[in-house]
Amino acid sequence: MNRTWTSPASIARLLMPLVIIGVVSACTAAGSSTTSPAAPTATPAPTATPAPTATPAPTATPAPTATPKPPSPKPTSAPSSGDVTIHTAKSASLGTYLTAPDGKTLYTLSSDPTDKSTCTGACATAWPPLLIAANGKITQPTTVMGTFGIIKRADGTHQVTFDGHPLYKFVKDTAPGQTNGEGIVAFGGKWLVAKAA
Repeated sequence: MNRTWTSPASIARLLMPLVIIGVVSACTAAGSSTTSPAAPTATPAPTATPAPTATPAPTATPAPTATPKPPSPKPTSAPSSGDVTIHTAKSASLGTYLTAPDGKTLYTLSSDPTDKSTCTGACATAWPPLLIAANGKITQPTTVMGTFGIIKRADGTHQVTFDGHPLYKFVKDTAPGQTNGEGIVAFGGKWLVAKAA
């Protein structure tokens, strides 16, 4: 069997094209794997400067409120009238008795001292005193022989008296001719219809 001997130079000439091809392929691959430079990032737009907030106007200081005046004390009875005219009425059981200008029955309180009233506050609400002006005039029926007078009450008002007894009306007498207060015991004494003398 004949063997053909090949010299090293021949082998080198045969391998040279393969080496060149490999080098070229390697360079191509390296070139394709190189990362392209990143595109420059966009410069952010400047943010708008916020407008300055308006300074709130100072609130007006409220004017001081006036201190309310305390209410004046009210008298415990009805306002005084100028002059007073006394009338009379008759009852089968009580006889002739005194009545106020509005025709309602007048009463006396047994515990009242002469020319002085002890009926104030709640008492004067239930048994309103017959009031008159300090210099008022009392007109009495000619058939009545007793003496009428005027006293000053604790609240400063003035009240009509008959023979020294302060005169009152009764809140439960709602019409002339009623004598619902006769004989009631309350406020320290007994209430009696004021009889004409």
